[in-house]
Amino acid sequence: MASSLRYAIFRTRWGWFGLLGTERGLLRTCLPISTRSKAKSALLKDIWAASYDRKLFVELQAGIKAYFEGVCVDFAKIPVVLDGLGDFGTAVLTACRKVQYGQTISYGQLAGLTGKPKAGRAAGNILARNPVPLIIPCHRVIRSNRRIGGFSAAGGRGLKKRMLQLEGFQLADGFQTPSASLKKEQVWNDKKGQVKNHSRYAQKDIR
Repeated sequence: MASSLRYAIFRTRWGWFGLLGTERGLLRTCLPISTRSKAKSALLKDIWAASYDRKLFVELQAGIKAYFEGVCVDFAKIPVVLDGLGDFGTAVLTACRKVQYGQTISYGQLAGLTGKPKAGRAAGNILARNPVPLIIPCHRVIRSNRRIGGFSAAGGRGLKKRMLQLEGFQLADGFQTPSASLKKEQVWNDKKGQVKNHSRYAQKDIR
């Protein structure tokens, strides 16, 4: 299995992004970081053998670049391999994939979607182990008091804040609910690899 591992590192507007996967799907991502070497080190931590493939998930690469340019991109159909997380862990990350661009959900609400509404802290612990941040959008999970919460991925809470702001949130002291005014947005069409304009509500929260 190790010999089938492939990775790609590419530049986005926010920095160097990494992808690791096999023919089964995506295994790991590394959020934007300042240098290519840092991205490679973070992406391949504890990986003994992987082959570089600049065309790995090439359409996904284009979508990620578009996301960090401010385009609304839906990654929900990207094949992701979730091994070793147990039933609850898999359920949490599967539910998290349904939180769309411009939406937020609390840790408790996310746990509730798995049938365990009192397991918010446990859900947070699972999100801290999310192997594919952005593709599984754990940055959209916040505290019930509307504050930003933690973020264990590269870049920490500062990057989580920037990603939420990119999606239209207004953060000041803590976390403020943005207005629901209509705005024009660009939306990525992952089937055709095109960008189109689309009017929709700026933000909706899952409650």
